Amino acid sequence: MYYTEDDIRRIKDAADGRLLDVADDFLTLTKSGKDYVAICPKCGAKKLSVSPSKEIFKCWSCQNIQGKGALAFLMKVEGKEYLQALEYLAQKFNVLLDEKPQKKSKQAKPKKKSKEAKWFSEEVFQTAKE
Repeated sequence: MYYTEDDIRRIKDAADGRLLDVADDFLTLTKSGKDYVAICPKCGAKKLSVSPSKEIFKCWSCQNIQGKGALAFLMKVEGKEYLQALEYLAQKFNVLLDEKPQKKSKQAKPKKKSKEAKWFSEEVFQTAKE
C-alpha cells in the first residue's frame, strides 16, 4: 500500500484520542476507575491497562507492552507492521485516501516536420483555401 504524507497525517488525526475504540476491537476491556484493564496477549496476566484520558497503554506484568496512541497499540499489542496499522486505522475511521500516483509513461514526442513537409502542407492549405 502507498500512503502520501497527507494520507498519514489524516489517518493519525482521525485516530487521535481513539485508543479505547481500537483497543476494544481486540481486547475484552473491564472498567477499573477511570482506566480499563484487560488480559495481556503477550504474558497472559490481567495487568494490561488502557488509559483513554492519557491515550496510553501498558502491561504492568511483562513490561513489553507499552506506548501511546492507537497506532502504537496496533503495532505493539497486535504485532502489525506500520503500513498494516495505518491501513487498519484508515478503514476503521473511514479516512479517504489520495489516489496513488500513476507511473509516468514515456510518450513519444511528435516528430518535427522537415522544411519540405512544412512547405508542402502550407501549399496544400493555400490551394485548398482558393
